[in-house]
Amino acid sequence: MSGAMRLVRAALIIGAVTTGFSIWLIGHPSADFAVYLGATHRWVHGGDPYASLITSPQITPPGMLFTYTPFALIALAPLTVLSWQAVTVIWTLVTVAILYVLVERLTPDVPRRALVVLGVFALLMGDHVVNYNVTCEQINIPLMGLVLFDMMRSDDSPSARWLPRGVMVGAATAIKLTPGLFIAYFILSRQWRLALWSALSAAGVTLASWVLMPHLSSEYWFHLSDLQNRVVTGAGSLANSSNGSIQGMFDAGWPGAPPMLVKGITVLVALAALATAVYVHRRGRSLEAALIIGMAAPALSPVGWVHHWAFVAPAIVVALFHVRWTRVTATLGVLLYAAQEFVPKLGDRLSEHAPWLTPVGLVVREAPGLTALFLIVLFVMNARSAATGRPMKQGYTEVYSTS
Repeated sequence: MSGAMRLVRAALIIGAVTTGFSIWLIGHPSADFAVYLGATHRWVHGGDPYASLITSPQITPPGMLFTYTPFALIALAPLTVLSWQAVTVIWTLVTVAILYVLVERLTPDVPRRALVVLGVFALLMGDHVVNYNVTCEQINIPLMGLVLFDMMRSDDSPSARWLPRGVMVGAATAIKLTPGLFIAYFILSRQWRLALWSALSAAGVTLASWVLMPHLSSEYWFHLSDLQNRVVTGAGSLANSSNGSIQGMFDAGWPGAPPMLVKGITVLVALAALATAVYVHRRGRSLEAALIIGMAAPALSPVGWVHHWAFVAPAIVVALFHVRWTRVTATLGVLLYAAQEFVPKLGDRLSEHAPWLTPVGLVVREAPGLTALFLIVLFVMNARSAATGRPMKQGYTEVYSTS
């Protein structure tokens, strides 16, 4: 199929999906997205978005907290000149387009490729994590797009000549702190250019934000722990069934666990994730290594809501086409995908009302995290059997470029 036909097909599919979701979202506004817009509007008009709860007709009283960085306010500021309906359409379009482009880029040349791309895209849109991100207009998929599109470029690509690789990873880190794990990964895997540019980018825009808004920056960075405590208070507790982080699992299963034990295990898991990603990277699987970091990050944060596991989506695509499947792994994959389709609260209810179904309830409750762990294991097994990347479709091989 020619490039022009692919563009037309992409525009039609993205347009149709965006239209469907936008119609639904305008009738059922997202409270999470209203927080983004409400906080940015408050800042633009001279207010303090961290001082009190954000309120709007779309947010259930008493309101919600804005927890992102001051730089996030700058990044979101252009949206304040439009109506919330127009912004909803634009945000949905960007989110859907990122997902479709990733599927298009990661699908190799196979028979009836157009139908395969459409089928895989439908599979992702039906995934609970992806669907939650789209219907709640969350920021996770746009941030994931910044990270992956940055890393999927080669150093000699036209865009890298004016925007060095790593800059977009740094910008994502400056908006939401968890992508900072990629910087540690770049250093440990000796990808020095990516490490340098991502660190400079994150530090540069953060300092620039401090110059533009010193009071808000001081309030955010010097009282970050207090802000996180307020997030926990708003959620009820870290034991919330939607929280799949290590901290959340301990709070749900062992509320009295010593804090140092929880922190120690979190550090060990972080080191294991970094070591695993470096191992996979050194065997020529740079994209899988990046996905491992992205999938590990929600487990390490105090709060790992369902929508935080966005990197599972592209990992599913990579696994479908570039991992050797057996009957056992295929069966596990199908079961975990099916488990993800249930709301995590259902897992708690199963355990409470039918104790004999507790194992099933735990799988449903932790399905996004278990899916991420399953995919990480697949990537490690695949890396062991391949010293270098397998032949991919044109364009995909750029993912395996090194710095």
